[in-house]
Amino acid sequence: MVNSRYYICSFNLSANHRAKKKEPNHMSNIDIKNLRVEYLVNPTAIDDPAPRFSWRLESGERNLEQSAYRIVVSEAKSEVEAEKGTAWDSGKIKSAVSNPIVYAGQSLKSFTKYFWRVCVWTNKSDATIWSETAEWGMGILKQDEWKACWIHYPVDPVRDPRYFRHEFKIDKPVKRAILYSTARGVYEPHLNGGKVGDSYFTPGWTNYNKRQHYNSYDVTSSIKQGENALGAILSEGWYKGHVGFGNRMGHYGSRTLLMMDLRIEYEDGSVENVVTGEKWKTTIGPIQEAGFLMGEKYDSRYEFAGWDDTGYDESAWQDAPFARRGKPYWDNSLGRMVDPLVDPVKFETYPCEPIRETQEIEPVDCWQPIEGSYIYDMGQNFAGFARIKVKGKAGEIVRLRFAEILTPQKKMYVENLRSAVSIDEFTLSGGEQEWQPRFTFHGFRYVEITGLTKEQILSVKGIVVGSDTKPVGSFKCSNEMINQLYSNIVWTQRSNFIEIPTDCPQRDERLGWTGDAQVFIKSAMYNMDVAAFFTKWLKDLEDTQDEAGAVMNVAPDPKLTGRADAAWGDAVTVCPWWLYNYYGDKRFLEKYFGMMEKWIAYLESTSKDYIRSETHCFGDWLSINAETPKEVIQTAFFAYSAMLTMKAAEILGKNKEAEKYSNLFDKIKVAFINKYVSDNGDVTGSTQTAYVLALHFGLLPENLRGKTAALLRKAVEERDCHLSTGFVGTPYLLPTLTANGMHDLAMKLLLNETYPSWGYSIRNGATTIWERWNGWTEKDGCGDANMNSYSHYAYGSVCEWMFSTLAGIRLVSAGFDQIIIKPTPGEGMDWVEAEYESIHGKIRSAWKKAGEGFELAVKIPDNTRAKIVVPAEMKGAVSIDGGKTDIAVNEDNGCRFVEVGSGEYKFSIAN
Repeated sequence: MVNSRYYICSFNLSANHRAKKKEPNHMSNIDIKNLRVEYLVNPTAIDDPAPRFSWRLESGERNLEQSAYRIVVSEAKSEVEAEKGTAWDSGKIKSAVSNPIVYAGQSLKSFTKYFWRVCVWTNKSDATIWSETAEWGMGILKQDEWKACWIHYPVDPVRDPRYFRHEFKIDKPVKRAILYSTARGVYEPHLNGGKVGDSYFTPGWTNYNKRQHYNSYDVTSSIKQGENALGAILSEGWYKGHVGFGNRMGHYGSRTLLMMDLRIEYEDGSVENVVTGEKWKTTIGPIQEAGFLMGEKYDSRYEFAGWDDTGYDESAWQDAPFARRGKPYWDNSLGRMVDPLVDPVKFETYPCEPIRETQEIEPVDCWQPIEGSYIYDMGQNFAGFARIKVKGKAGEIVRLRFAEILTPQKKMYVENLRSAVSIDEFTLSGGEQEWQPRFTFHGFRYVEITGLTKEQILSVKGIVVGSDTKPVGSFKCSNEMINQLYSNIVWTQRSNFIEIPTDCPQRDERLGWTGDAQVFIKSAMYNMDVAAFFTKWLKDLEDTQDEAGAVMNVAPDPKLTGRADAAWGDAVTVCPWWLYNYYGDKRFLEKYFGMMEKWIAYLESTSKDYIRSETHCFGDWLSINAETPKEVIQTAFFAYSAMLTMKAAEILGKNKEAEKYSNLFDKIKVAFINKYVSDNGDVTGSTQTAYVLALHFGLLPENLRGKTAALLRKAVEERDCHLSTGFVGTPYLLPTLTANGMHDLAMKLLLNETYPSWGYSIRNGATTIWERWNGWTEKDGCGDANMNSYSHYAYGSVCEWMFSTLAGIRLVSAGFDQIIIKPTPGEGMDWVEAEYESIHGKIRSAWKKAGEGFELAVKIPDNTRAKIVVPAEMKGAVSIDGGKTDIAVNEDNGCRFVEVGSGEYKFSIAN
């Protein structure tokens, strides 16, 4: 059977905390917060027929637990506020669960807005506590309910960005107006003189041949009585533009298309749809070019003010050809009928937080490297663009070039961008003007501006953009280098979580590499709420799976890479498993269990006697002079994925499948030991990564674990206490050292500032995580320009160990219902403060060394329980809240701990 340490274990809570006498009701102190549907707050449209609800309790009370809940759902807000649920009334359900609760009411209807509330009962009172009213809307659930047609431009010019508009009249009171819109490309919707919403690059990136996302906007307040104007700007985006490496375009199609369906509900009960189709007009405009990799060119002399408002003279605009969905259409430019090929397999609502502007940055320095050129240092490497304010004559051109680092001469280093031009150009129309691009982003710290004098450049600001995932973590400690490391990790995540988990935001790639995503996912969840973000990306990953069960190296897959293998394709099992654990949501396993099984079948079909070696494998990517045999990595990850699939089957109650994959794991383990493990505990390759994988994945006989751990220590010490691991070994290196009694080595690796180490890059000015340990060295300068990103989050996977080990915030049961706080101090660190906002609320662990003693402050969220473990080296008496509590200190196998419910606690340990 599988090594027991791979199971999420539970602990028995002491009876004196379970049988507490009910205290007086403090209803006013208990709030129900963070009401979400499908992990989103009040979404305008979703299309899941059985959406998931979640909430959390906030009280400040100790030992507060939910004992029951009741959800009411109705189309009428007044009914919900009267505690009636005409669409669904769950009744009183005795349960502590608050995420996820799956809707089980009447069938949900397209276009319909629903209101909901939840009430809870707690162990503190029999009284009910009601939440505020929340809401969500249902999208277009059936394909034939779309009324709109695809429209496009009469010809396909090189200048792809184009404008569309249409006027319509409203002559009676409007109750509700929702704009449903999408594009083959990226678009910016406009209504009555302004942009609709605050998102960028909609409708995002998918495999457009399998699914098409659409966006939904509540525009009720923007509709006017009388004349109205609806429009959009359409550009190439991921659909038609440059994507990935190789300077290639048109991965999904050669013609961009727009579809908009404005559904207006009137007070009298009637409905009208204003849709793309006949009578729409189109033209080209001031955006000359726009692409993610190339940049954007804008000539303000061609602006046409008021194009998106009523009364605009559109006589010079052309009719926009339209394609009735699913039918051939006549193309004037070609003079023949064209098969549209524009209907995807599925139209689906956009399922996660959109890309938004999340921060504005001021430059920290500026200098003139050569005549007519000014470089602005934003002080931080990030993803986004520059917003400039300039003045000048009509026809003057401002050129903006972007770079992550500088040459030794303090000039722009752009060689690592490869074929990504990453240049924006703005042509003035005269006077003082402010401008930013619409359809591009860059990865940069430095922006070089040419074409104007310094006096003409009035301001330069860095605009940070990314998927608007909510920050949920924070980490700081007594070591400033580690604080900078944490900042670098978070900034790299922000720079790469743009629609999908990309590898880098600057060069000609920006792809959803599976290997990067799976090694970083636990760190990602400690930093930001990525439940909805990964809900979306897992669909992209599933869309890459072929008939044999293999998935591609990147998702979405623009046919630039091949089949994935060890550590890359295993995102199929790793990501759903850890999403389930962090959010406590079985749907991550239910929905993708079939994908996991197909992947295991593919691995088995490409193995011989349970050893995998015949398919392409990246190996321990970018390791430092330590070549771990690829077949060792392939076979180890085969076992790991089998184990995770077995565990998923157990959670889902699939007993036959659980036994099947348990047996498979055992067979792979035996094969691994027989082929790769020697009698002295050595693992073929004798690298840090080889030892780490064997130990961490449970692929050793018990009698050899100590010997292999000793060899791992030797492998680290032989490198003068430096790591040699690449993408595959690094996520597990420090956790494996600590778990095997070598926390001293883990701390040395973390705190190193000489090459190779995290500290080395920071000592040399890094504000994000480098792709390569040798991205820059004193000896060789910049690394290989063909593949050298300075914003690449894979090595940021150490963040998970920082939270779970240094701060000691660990889950015991899925969803952090039960928590362990087990800080592990080490040499070179005097204090750590970390917070993680779990699905139940904020968990805090803050410890410091106090002379020979130790102090620990913790916060445990409502509706959870925790086990607080005293560091093993602290042998003195434990004082809780200054000795003002009767909470018992327990001991098990020399480990002292206390068990508590929600609340804040302070522990002092003498030594």
